[in-house]
Amino acid sequence: MHLIININNFTMHYKTTIHLLQQLACLLLLAGTVHAQDPYPPELISRLNIQRIEGYLKMTPTQNDSTLITAEHFNSQTGKRQRIDIYDSLGIKDSYRYTYLHDTLMETMAYFRRDTPIYEVTRFYDAAGKELKWTRNYMQSNQSNVESVNVYDKKGRLIEQKIIKQKDGKITQHEKYKYHANGVRKEKKVLLPEYQKEVFKYDEKGKHLRTAQSKTYFLVETFENHAGSGRKMTRETMSYTYPKSIVALNSWFLLKPRAVMVTECYYRPDGLPDYELQYLNDKFYAKKTYIVKSE
Repeated sequence: MHLIININNFTMHYKTTIHLLQQLACLLLLAGTVHAQDPYPPELISRLNIQRIEGYLKMTPTQNDSTLITAEHFNSQTGKRQRIDIYDSLGIKDSYRYTYLHDTLMETMAYFRRDTPIYEVTRFYDAAGKELKWTRNYMQSNQSNVESVNVYDKKGRLIEQKIIKQKDGKITQHEKYKYHANGVRKEKKVLLPEYQKEVFKYDEKGKHLRTAQSKTYFLVETFENHAGSGRKMTRETMSYTYPKSIVALNSWFLLKPRAVMVTECYYRPDGLPDYELQYLNDKFYAKKTYIVKSE
């Protein structure tokens, strides 16, 4: 977004631009947490001897040819993802590479841009395998390294997390959590960054309870027997009252205030994804088809 300088609305555009830059910075700081969980059940990947899952993109419903957009590489014995490559017209643009402790817990995630190392996220665990913190160290930039500080209750549930710049100790992200008696998260309170301050409420099944004051709407629905097909389908709906950078099927995407993005994922009988459909304000946005390659 360009900074539009106009004597009448300079303040509004300036604040909006700074807001977007802060939001993007927050996403970059939190990106290390996005890849912490396995994208698919490791036992399923291992049982099916999966080595690679490719994703092919179409940006119009009538487009005949699709374009390779992602390639996920797995250790077919452990079922763990070893690398994900993201493509553009020039080849591999971004690459995330992973290592694991005892073939189970993710230890490092290294991010490469055009095969140049940019940063590495390292995770630290206690003897029981609970994550104590993670650090993010940049290889070739003047950006400040960051680390998380996690606080748990007596039941081992995460109740507070801060993300801190190591250079000056500044807290860039701060959240607190509460839980229902059944262990499902009851509340998420966002304290920082300022523009994202909000209290999220959830029912005992984990469904987001939206109110008239909510800045965010995020709903995940699961249909185990979609339309009687015997196949699973999930639907994710998101909307915000402020501009929000999200990961769309094709790339990073700036979702405008109150715009609605819906992503539907349709699964194969074996439980792996078959294809995804994405809609922006009820109109087709993109389709991603998955090709699974086994040994």
